[in-house]
Amino acid sequence: MNNIEFIVFYLLFYLLGRSLFSLALKNKDPDNVNVFDTKLFIFYPLFGVFFISAVVFLLNFIIPLKAYKNYLTIFVLILILLNVRNFKIPQDKLFAFFNYLVFPFILAFSSYSIKFHYDSEAYHLLTQSWIINSKIVFGLTKFFVWLGHSSLYEYVQAYLNFNGNFIYQHYLNILFVVFFL
Repeated sequence: MNNIEFIVFYLLFYLLGRSLFSLALKNKDPDNVNVFDTKLFIFYPLFGVFFISAVVFLLNFIIPLKAYKNYLTIFVLILILLNVRNFKIPQDKLFAFFNYLVFPFILAFSSYSIKFHYDSEAYHLLTQSWIINSKIVFGLTKFFVWLGHSSLYEYVQAYLNFNGNFIYQHYLNILFVVFFL
């Protein structure tokens, strides 16, 4: 079941990234745009991840994540639904089949019987708890040195924490592996 769940997770980030570029490039089809001789659609999942992490980071200056997480989720789902009505399967169907179904399905097996990394306990979960429960706090390293070791990645992982279920944070790691494959 985790395999199918990860494929849906990956495709949602793909659709979010595509929606963002569809809005940004109103006159052009974003699937035909090249970046460094690479089709733009390959980068869609990364743009989706970057968008969520940037929004959570910027809003965290004002309010904690728990105050607006549901609204952000609804906004993201609306963006994805706007994209679904004009969705096209990429022209290279074999590439799309392997990149969006086969590789994610195979790599999702890594989510079975996974355990926490020792760094998670040291600072990742603590930093994410701060992001979820309070607006940004400057000078946290004065209290605990490991709280100074965070990046935008922590913000998207805090967003993907659903009722203490951390599997989506692992899915985020697999998303990057699929991208580099």
